[in-house]
Amino acid sequence: SDGLAAPLLRTGNLKKKPLEPLYFLTLLSAVAYCIARLPALSLRFQELAGEEGLDTASAAVAFGRVTALRSVIEFFCTPAIAAWSDRVGRRKALCLCMAASFLECALLAGARSLFAL
Repeated sequence: SDGLAAPLLRTGNLKKKPLEPLYFLTLLSAVAYCIARLPALSLRFQELAGEEGLDTASAAVAFGRVTALRSVIEFFCTPAIAAWSDRVGRRKALCLCMAASFLECALLAGARSLFAL
């Protein structure tokens, strides 16, 4: 009769890995985007625009379009990533987002033309 009273799922001392380091990394990534990546990308964009013969105003408009496109993509991908996170867990979703952010930085750093940005 004691077997029927026992819970089906273990509720004992399950040690979960803390998510705080991933939360901190996500916050750091957001701050780094605002403080470092956005100005650096702007300067890189101006440099590549100058090499392609665009004036400053045209470069600014093109940079605004690229930044807006990134925001629109982020707007539409966020619900999908949130739903996926609910199924597989936050840790995997945060790790995937950090890997995507790293890949984005690597691609931006290696861009040799405005088209590649």
